[in-house]
Amino acid sequence: IKKVFSGNKIFVPTYQRAYSWDTEFDKTKPGKQVNVFLSDLEDYNKSLTKSKYYFGHFLFEEKSDNLYGVIDGQQRLTTITIFLSAIFARLEEIRTLSIPEMEIKEDVLRRNLTYRFSTVGYDNQLFKDYVIDQTKTDKTGLETTSSKRIVQAFDFFKKELASKDESYLVFGAYKRADGLGSGDLYISRRNSDGNWGQADNLGEKVNSAQMDYCPFVDEENNVLYLTSRRNNLDTTEFTNLEQLLQTFNSIENGLSRIYQVKMSL
Repeated sequence: IKKVFSGNKIFVPTYQRAYSWDTEFDKTKPGKQVNVFLSDLEDYNKSLTKSKYYFGHFLFEEKSDNLYGVIDGQQRLTTITIFLSAIFARLEEIRTLSIPEMEIKEDVLRRNLTYRFSTVGYDNQLFKDYVIDQTKTDKTGLETTSSKRIVQAFDFFKKELASKDESYLVFGAYKRADGLGSGDLYISRRNSDGNWGQADNLGEKVNSAQMDYCPFVDEENNVLYLTSRRNNLDTTEFTNLEQLLQTFNSIENGLSRIYQVKMSL
């Protein structure tokens, strides 16, 4: 995404469809396009896959040097921009952005007076004021359905990110002196001065005598997911192949299974 936006100006031509993705705020109802966008990213993050997330393809028409009109993918690019702006807004509520983070923000959103992405003309001022600059906080003057959708998408992302406060960090570390196995999960909490405190081992409730790694925290349901090579294999002599396979195919066979632990961090 950074490579797409950095150094460029991308706009949605007036002949293209305005923003059409809807948002559902009621969690008891099926999600709309914006909800699915976020849940797909969350599912990707939970999957612990090493492959990169695929946003789909984009098609542009080059108008001049570093100026591109969107031919295909305007709904996704608009949503991505709204989401990124909400992320940076939340980060800036928590702390000061680092220099690399500030550079990324300027590369994907706005550098000085250059806006990296512009939506259709009749919605673009609202897009700048409400989403990118956040100088407009009221919802008056929303004259088009698409402008209302833009505001709803941004408000939804802000609401979903409100609980993300970077107050703690869960990570895996290997062969530490206080480790229970070859790899353990630890937690470090952010101090009032903004620095990270000493990391504490999450203990026997989480860690085993083998390797535990790749944590993911489901904050909504207070569940910690992790990958573990724990095993319950012993030196029992097997009398037949079926008995051997049954043991090797058991859950705690030492071949990296995913576990969950109910806990509030």
